[in-house]
Amino acid sequence: MNKPIRFGRKKKARELREGKGVLNNPDGTVSTHRMATYTGEGNKHYVAPTIAPDKTGTYNPQSFPQAAERGEVFQFRRKRRAEKFAYGGWKKGRDRRESMKAFRSRNK
Repeated sequence: MNKPIRFGRKKKARELREGKGVLNNPDGTVSTHRMATYTGEGNKHYVAPTIAPDKTGTYNPQSFPQAAERGEVFQFRRKRRAEKFAYGGWKKGRDRRESMKAFRSRNK
């Protein structure tokens, strides 16, 4: 397993899928990451993408061990930070504002 990413997480998350195509969602939006949170030993929290592109650009489901093998696991000390990052805290501009608005309304 590669070491989890602890520094420069936002930039690394944006660079992960750059130029790799997108996954079309049923609601008309597109995804490149679909992050999920995981809790590990020692109260460490992890975030990893649940989908990954193959060589043809088609997105397929991805487990946590597969993400770790690809070096796509992000480590956090606090659960809330991990959840916020998974919900779209790594995005920029309007996409980030919309993600954080949805995150806040979900946690009311």
